[in-house]
Amino acid sequence: MTRKTKQEIQDNLLDLEQVIYKCAQFKDVDPSEIRDEIKRINDFLWNRRTFQAWRDNFPDSEVFDEYDNDI
Repeated sequence: MTRKTKQEIQDNLLDLEQVIYKCAQFKDVDPSEIRDEIKRINDFLWNRRTFQAWRDNFPDSEVFDEYDNDI
């Protein structure tokens, strides 16, 4: 990872923290609640993405037969 990329990531994280802080003030909640919700959604999406990648790579898996392709 280049120094420039690291700096861009750091800048984006700072921007995100400012948005979280302002949202927390607006909604009168603790910023950690907003961070927790962002993490929950991100984890859910990451798990879905991982599952879809697995499914794309193993379309003939026995797991689909076991669950009647309901997954």
